[in-house]
Amino acid sequence: MALKTCLVVDDSRVIRKVARRILE
Repeated sequence: MALKTCLVVDDSRVIRKVARRILE
């Protein structure tokens, strides 16, 4: 469960970074 939570958090951060790059 802990690993899944970490993966979800990481995914959110990655998505934000990707979204920022796309927006730029």
